This record gives sequence, C-alpha cells and structure tokens, in this order.
Amino acid sequence: MIATRSINYTYPPQETHSIESALFRVWQGDYTKWQAIRRQVVDDDLGRTPEARLALLLGEEAVRYQLPSENRKALDKYLFHIGCRAIEANSFSVIDGIAPLIRYFFIDATDGFAFNYGCVLLDLLLPKIQSAMEASSIDLSLGTGLSGILMSIGNGLDNQFTDKRIKNYVNDFRKLLLDYSYRLQLWQLPINSTDEQYTMLPDRIAKLEAIWETPERTCWASGDVGQAVFLLRASRWLDQPELATWAIRIATYTIFCRIIGRLTVEPSGIRWGKAGIMLLYHQLHKLTDEPLFEREMVYWQTQLTNRMLDLESAPLPDRSLFDGLPGIYAALRLINQGDLSLHSLLLD
Repeated sequence: MIATRSINYTYPPQETHSIESALFRVWQGDYTKWQAIRRQVVDDDLGRTPEARLALLLGEEAVRYQLPSENRKALDKYLFHIGCRAIEANSFSVIDGIAPLIRYFFIDATDGFAFNYGCVLLDLLLPKIQSAMEASSIDLSLGTGLSGILMSIGNGLDNQFTDKRIKNYVNDFRKLLLDYSYRLQLWQLPINSTDEQYTMLPDRIAKLEAIWETPERTCWASGDVGQAVFLLRASRWLDQPELATWAIRIATYTIFCRIIGRLTVEPSGIRWGKAGIMLLYHQLHKLTDEPLFEREMVYWQTQLTNRMLDLESAPLPDRSLFDGLPGIYAALRLINQGDLSLHSLLLD
C-alpha cells in the first residue's frame, strides 16, 4: 500500500451537529456525541433521508461494541418502522439505506428484538425482490439495484446460514440468488461489441423495449467492478466456483479497458469516483488474493491521494459523506490503516 502525501484524517465536516459530523468524530474514536445522536434521531425523526440512514448505520457499526446496547433499543425500533415503510413504498436499495438494515439487525443473533426485526423485514423484502426480478424494467446495479440488495441480504445472513430459526429465509434467499445469477449470465453483453465498450454487464434491463442500458460510468454505485464483487460473494453462498471465475474475468476486463483508455473516472468520492473504485478492488483482492487486483487498488489509491491537495484547498470543498471529503478520508483510512469498516456500503 502506498500514499504519496500525508492525509489529515481528522478533517471535520462543516455541519457540527449533523449525523455526518458525529459519525466523523466516531471514526476518530470520540463517541461522546453519538448517544445524543441516537436520541435525536428518534425524537426528531432524522432518519427520513437515505443519506442520514446510511450515516447512522455506519456510525452504529463503529460504536456497537463501544457503547451500551440498552440505549440502542429505541433506535432499533425506529429504524425497523422506517424500514417497513420504505419497503412497502418500494425503496429498499443499498443507497436508500434500507437493504443494509438486514445485516444491522442480524449482526447480534442473541439480541431477540433486533433478530425479530430482521426477520420481519425479510418477510417484506424477499417477495419484493421476486417482483422486481419479474418487472418490465430491472435495475441491476450495486447502489440502487438488485445486485446490491441481494449482497446486503447475503452479508446479513452470512454468519447465520446454519441458524435453524432462519432456515426458510436462507433457502428463499438462495433460490432468488440462483435465479438472479443465472439471469445475469443471460444478460451479459458481448465483449468488444463497440470500440468504446468498457462494461460486460448492463445496469438496467428494459424488457418491453428490449433495451440493455449500459452504465454511464464505472464506480461503486454502478458498473462491472461492483458486479464482480457481488458474483464472488454469490459464488461462495451458492457453492458455484464458476461464478468466481466469471467475476475475475469481468474485473480483469475493466482493468484492461482502463489501461487502453476506454475507461476514465473523474470524480473522487465513494459513490461515483476513485474512492469507490479503490475500495471495490480492495474487496476483490481480499476475496481472491489476486495480485492484479491489489495493483489496481494501488493505482486508484495513488490517483486519489494525488488529488487530495486540490480537493482540500477548493474554495467550497465537498463535505458530503458519499461524494466528498469525509467519505474519501474514510476510504483512504480503510486502505492505509485498516482500522475502519464500511459494511453498510458492502465494503469491509
């Protein structure tokens, strides 16, 4: 791992009383404001927006074993009701901050209330996924589509596959995953169909118009690199090594496209930019131990680190979590120091 300049990981967001600001302080080891954030979220209904929910879940990942769980029960109940309403309204993607609730509630199987909340959400969510797979337009992306949703559920069930209490959920999940993985193979685009092609999988299928919509960009939220991470995890959950072989081919093709100039990434943040690509290749290396993926991760790490001075000195620096500096610092810290996790964004 390399970094071409020193990174100031303590750079705070501008909003001093926001969930994002409290999250950034938690990442620095300061948990003093998080108790108040928990109460404020419930009292003032601050979890209405996807950005707030994801920031809240990322914060809870960091404080779960640092703060007592008793004062989390009201927050759990609040998030459960938020999740139920969102799923009923068909807003349950990763970027909606809803699919990651499955892992949030299942992470501690000894917490009966949280475990039951997770089961109820799965009762609502699994039929919705089946319906989404049969819809006339299907979103396949990591950020807003089925690949991210299924990976969130798989991550939530990962340590519970042998728990008899959720045997039916595990079976239903595997059936959906098997069906979806098969469909992805049918939807793969022919390689080198155009000189400009830099993707092997579409982001959206419009069945009635017979249109395969290719991603506008390759990033964390959309594109082939996230699909490769999904397929590697699906390979293990389904015990199908051929999916892992396919995933490696997809991720390698993206590297080839970048090298020959078909693929460029201008933004720097997690959602659309270099930080997200860096983190995805970090995941690919962890899952495969392929040196090629480590080298590609280092390439994006270098590109991102070299941009930091310009990003920090901008007249109005972007201080948003998923597109701006706080998320970029978190991404670089995960790579450089390894003491941070971003599980709710499908990243370790």
